[in-house]
Amino acid sequence: MRYFWRLCLSAIIFFFNLLFSFIPTGNFSFEAVLSLFINGGIGWLIGTQIDKYRMSKKELGSTKTVLKDYSFAMDTIGDAIGIINETGQFVFANEALAKLYGYPKKEFFTLQLRDCYVNESIHDFDGASIPESWQGYWKGEAVGIKKDGTTFPQEISLSMIKESQNTICIFRDITEQKNYEEFMKYAAEHNDLTNLPNRRKLIHDLTSIKQDEKQTSLLFLDLDRFK
Repeated sequence: MRYFWRLCLSAIIFFFNLLFSFIPTGNFSFEAVLSLFINGGIGWLIGTQIDKYRMSKKELGSTKTVLKDYSFAMDTIGDAIGIINETGQFVFANEALAKLYGYPKKEFFTLQLRDCYVNESIHDFDGASIPESWQGYWKGEAVGIKKDGTTFPQEISLSMIKESQNTICIFRDITEQKNYEEFMKYAAEHNDLTNLPNRRKLIHDLTSIKQDEKQTSLLFLDLDRFK
């Protein structure tokens, strides 16, 4: 009940004043009645503080339950998700993120976002977690580094939480995607039989050389039934 202690304390004080002051003495003067209402008001104020404390404690318990449910939900999804503060320090990491980088989950709270990347990638988006340097959302590719030192390509999305100035980070390992892209590129630029560069590769390389304005020479061999 929202007003339980306010009503309860006011009623108790009012009752005891009547029982021990008014009824035995029969004093119903203006001062006595005023004192009765003042004491009741004091009881109301004390009850208000108690009710506020009870409500805040109840809301805190509900908030903890909700956060616990959210944390459990985040751990059950497959996406690697973390939350960093304004300095880049991790304040949350789900199980998928810990598994992706090979760290115990609790150890992520000692890491910063920059600890998860090789130096070249850090320069690409260093400072992205600082609100003054970006527009609240950033998505790109980077090279992550695991606890054992191995590296892997990944796609990362950063979204700032305006209310807290923290940033949600979503990580996705794109190793298979990159391997497939490299395979398709190699297949498009090499002969299936000899694995030698084909005409498409030659044209691509010559175009790059022309754009870079490098001095080069081209040797053309014309063999019978083979070029």
